[in-house]
Amino acid sequence: MLFSSCSGYLVGGLGGENVSFHLSPSHSITFTQSFHFFSPPCSLFLGFRQFCNYLEIVIKDILAPNLQWHGGRTAAAIRTTAVSCLWALIYSKLLSPEETLNVEQLLLPKILATLDEDSKMTRSLSCQIVRVFLEVIGKQFEPDKLAAIYPELLKRLDDASHDVRLEAAKALADWFRCIDDDKKALLRSSIEFLYQELLVGLDDPNQSIQLAVLDVLKEAGVLYPDLLVEQIKAVLHKHRSPTYLNLLLLHIESTGWRYSKS
Repeated sequence: MLFSSCSGYLVGGLGGENVSFHLSPSHSITFTQSFHFFSPPCSLFLGFRQFCNYLEIVIKDILAPNLQWHGGRTAAAIRTTAVSCLWALIYSKLLSPEETLNVEQLLLPKILATLDEDSKMTRSLSCQIVRVFLEVIGKQFEPDKLAAIYPELLKRLDDASHDVRLEAAKALADWFRCIDDDKKALLRSSIEFLYQELLVGLDDPNQSIQLAVLDVLKEAGVLYPDLLVEQIKAVLHKHRSPTYLNLLLLHIESTGWRYSKS
């Protein structure tokens, strides 16, 4: 079987050694096909359980090196394969929260870089991978890392692909959930900037983007509601329609917020 042979190759080939494996185009096809088997029924395949013992090695020594940027179409295809395989592992929940924490420091900078790939599939999957890191690590993220993440997601909110924009919006909502009271003050300028940029999204021509951004701002508004309300009022006359701005104001008021002149 394809999965069994690939699993045996990985486990046997690594042999417990810390080596870096670079995919060729032919390897890319095999890996992409093999990782499609990462779903609950795949435990029936020979070698699956043995393969799971090597997941961190696969990520660190096989997938991570192939996320590195190199020029050319072949290199881009290999990066797409590496991102797809990584997403297959994450989506199938084969990585425990502890394993996710262990690989985050290595993978996150590389995944943020793949958000600029030409392939819209790669950009979309990368947004989803970033989102998983935000969900799993949550409030354990240091402020400097959060400050490095949001500009990349914000750029994708203006992506040429509608699907990528929606995934970026979901990831930004998770970004705001990572901020606790201690981080809030340290990230105030970033939060203020995000409020300004996201309010522009409420005037987007595409209704689904408007709704997605509205959900992000509902999540974000709990941090500095006074500040957000001030910014809403400042742009109210600039939007083609005040509908979503008014909906956001109603939501903020529904949380029990009352404007305080301090």
